[in-house]
Amino acid sequence: MILIKNIAVLTQNKKREIILNGSLLIDKGKIKALYRRGTALKEAGKEIKIKKIIDGKGKVVMPGLINAHTHLAMTLLRGYADDLSLEDWWQNYVYPIESKFTKKDVFLGSLLGLLEMVKSGTTCFADFYYYEEEVAKAASLVGLRGVFGSGILDLPTFYFKTPFLALMLAKKFLANLSEKKYSSKKINYSLVKGSVAPHMFQTTSLKTYRKSKDLANKYNVLLQTHILETKQELEYSLSKYKKRPVEVLNQAGILDKNSLLAHCCWISKREINILAKSGASVVHCPVSNMKLSSGVMPLPEMLTAGINVSLGTDSACSNNSLDMFQEMKTAALIHKVNKLNPIVANAQIILDMATINGAKALGLDNEIGSIEPGKRADLIILDLNKPHLTPLYNLVSHLVYVAKSSDVETVIVDGKIVMEKRKLTKINEAKIIKQIKNRYSKIKI
Repeated sequence: MILIKNIAVLTQNKKREIILNGSLLIDKGKIKALYRRGTALKEAGKEIKIKKIIDGKGKVVMPGLINAHTHLAMTLLRGYADDLSLEDWWQNYVYPIESKFTKKDVFLGSLLGLLEMVKSGTTCFADFYYYEEEVAKAASLVGLRGVFGSGILDLPTFYFKTPFLALMLAKKFLANLSEKKYSSKKINYSLVKGSVAPHMFQTTSLKTYRKSKDLANKYNVLLQTHILETKQELEYSLSKYKKRPVEVLNQAGILDKNSLLAHCCWISKREINILAKSGASVVHCPVSNMKLSSGVMPLPEMLTAGINVSLGTDSACSNNSLDMFQEMKTAALIHKVNKLNPIVANAQIILDMATINGAKALGLDNEIGSIEPGKRADLIILDLNKPHLTPLYNLVSHLVYVAKSSDVETVIVDGKIVMEKRKLTKINEAKIIKQIKNRYSKIKI
């Protein structure tokens, strides 16, 4: 049982309450109680045995950040190919080198990405790649929660050569998770959920999309995909199907509340309305979209239509960072300047996207995304005693516009401390970094 006392609590509950001097009690992976000022805490202390007490004076506890779109293994390619168009970047640089990846590469790349995410306050994420059992293994070793999608393409990859094999491997991954075949005495996979991940329009046929959705429905899991990331994808869809991508997927029965669409930079008003009616969620990846010059997702229009919009970094290969604090600030600023309107994409909206909206996008909003009794204890604690966080007038504003990943002091996932005082508790960070440098770095420093 963990008690966090004397701390500002950013709840992200329906009222978006902030308790300036509260306390949290965590038991059996859940938030057992949330105390305000008064005697309730003293009375509780007499009745229960508290194993660990964290004094939160001068700090804030908030829901852990949720990165709704990643390709963790590609962290190995951070900085490998920059300043290129998406098509040139992927087809001529990234794909040729990643086609040489092995199962071990996927595991190590995922482990490296997880180190960065923990240290920047991410407690839950959605991943989309190959050898997803290796990504799940890495996440379970570090102690993070995740939704993992086995990538499906019609094109050959280092993981499969045909779409039939891609679907079979995806099915095997979901079956093994369902039957708990990955679990062992050494590794607990209780925080792992599966999904199905058809890649994008240029690489995945509509037939394969339909089969992917059938598989997702069979196991009642999320279907996640890239959609309308580039103008080229839109033109491809119009040429091949005579319709826009969202229209194609909707008519094929792909879109519903268990659908998660990344990017949507080139979406139309009609498609926005279709998405709103379908109940599908969207992942906004502003830094990656800016870096690859893909476009700007129409966030204000989507929010007005009632679409649930979450936030993601995409890979460290296209973003160069997995820092959700950086992503939040960028998401707010890009829409203000794009619309020449400082009021759009306010701090609270952006914070929602990185917490409770992300939880909803992954089908986990009944479990995480806010600090409320009964929910799982996925929390982060930030130290506010920093020059750049002083003075403090508006906590939400500071978290979106000012806070840095290095301000995250403690990370708790499912009631277990995975980082304390900036030190990871379950794995040896220095050992992993040394291993990665020895195996992959071209420049030795």
